[in-house]
Amino acid sequence: PGPEPPYYFEVITPSRTYALSADNSAEVDEWLAALDLPFGVSNRACGKRDTSASIGSSAGAQLVEVHSGWMRKKGQGGIFSKMHKRYFVLYDNRELHYFEGTTMENIVRTGRIRMAQ
Repeated sequence: PGPEPPYYFEVITPSRTYALSADNSAEVDEWLAALDLPFGVSNRACGKRDTSASIGSSAGAQLVEVHSGWMRKKGQGGIFSKMHKRYFVLYDNRELHYFEGTTMENIVRTGRIRMAQ
């Protein structure tokens, strides 16, 4: 495999490591701040994978958006998988949802990562 893309960081869960890439260093810094992670230390975050279909929080409360934006996420195809553009939303309950689609009009949620408390 080649080198990691620029502006790359990882979210590590017990079952999977999510490789993410932003468009520039300022966006990486914004995501790391929103995820409450240290800047430039290890560029890794911890969380738990949850693929349930519900977009609500586990308590059933309305979710409040903390940060959102487009990033690239590496697919699960192993070392040769490509980075795919996804829309991400971090909510106040520390869930990072990701959506597939090319525009805001056609995005569909495809997963969720529960960040460690």
